[in-house]
Amino acid sequence: MVHTSKDRADEPLAVRREIDEGHQPAASPSSGETSDLSSKFNHEEVVLILRAPESSGGYQVYSLVEGSTSDDSKPFSLSVTHIPHLPDRSPFLDLLTGNDIRPLYLQPPHQAHVVVSTGSGLRHAQAFYDDVLRPLLSAIGLGSTDYQTTFTQDRNTLPNFARQLGTDTHAGDKTILLLSGDGGIVDLLNVASYGFHASLVWESDTPAYRKHGAKRFGMAASQLLHEAHGYDATVEVRRKGDGEGGFVPLLPPGGGSNCENGKGMFTYVLITLVSNLERTFAISPASKPLDGRLRMVYFGEVGGEKTMEIMGQRIRGAHVGMREVGYEEVEEVKVTVEEEDARWRKVCVDGSIVELEKGVDEGGEGGEGEGEGFSWGR
Repeated sequence: MVHTSKDRADEPLAVRREIDEGHQPAASPSSGETSDLSSKFNHEEVVLILRAPESSGGYQVYSLVEGSTSDDSKPFSLSVTHIPHLPDRSPFLDLLTGNDIRPLYLQPPHQAHVVVSTGSGLRHAQAFYDDVLRPLLSAIGLGSTDYQTTFTQDRNTLPNFARQLGTDTHAGDKTILLLSGDGGIVDLLNVASYGFHASLVWESDTPAYRKHGAKRFGMAASQLLHEAHGYDATVEVRRKGDGEGGFVPLLPPGGGSNCENGKGMFTYVLITLVSNLERTFAISPASKPLDGRLRMVYFGEVGGEKTMEIMGQRIRGAHVGMREVGYEEVEEVKVTVEEEDARWRKVCVDGSIVELEKGVDEGGEGGEGEGEGFSWGR
């Protein structure tokens, strides 16, 4: 039971919860006992350190333990321990907040919005919000009326939320705290690719490569670069101002083989709302968090050597300036795959692989001789 009564509002919510459940807050250890905090706390479990009120002095250490609660009924336990001081060389100093205890992304003009996917995975998101996130937000001065919350009701809640966010002119000022599994991330980001990237994600995850551990990505990439397959596809885009039905064919930069009637051989087609797929993978350097702008990176059948050169430039985002690479903002992209071999009909959606069925277009209908495809839009 969590109380928010005013007579106890000066205490952190996490501490109040311990008292309400019949547990006393941990006693303040002596200076000698805290000379080495690493022996008292697991660094991986400490999530926040705050200066205690002047009346008591010292610091409050917030620790999160998974799967270890007093009554064995909750998957998470957040505890608060008071200590009199922090050693000068404590490994925990980087967790101590400054004068303003809210991080910049939770300060005005940013607006926090917590999204709780109640049905994800083991259905722990609601418990994590109640027992961990809400107390932590309260501890740094964010009460439940200072941010918005969305609890999923069914499978349409997150897609609907994503669509609303995409049309929100103030989306760039929002900080989204998402408690969800991979499915929720897919619904919100809908970072999609076809070609070399999708094939690499798929093939590196097959049993033949997984047995090689972390080396599997380089091994799969080397094989794909050696084969230098050109992906047979029709790519159409709808740009801003084109209207709902204004799709136009897109050809690889510089032309190339099979560039007739709006068709081309592609090596790479990626559509994204974010700048980085990984920390060092700056695929779309112009993208900003939640700016609502869909951007596309693509290049044609350039061969294995040139593909390796292009991908090597992605760390700094320099690839988008190469003449072989197309990079632009779009409203919607439609890709129709003409490949016979299922190996080359894989699409990657935020790490999840989808194999397109032969003879089925993006509307779910098709027949003999028709391609299969997908469409992606903002």
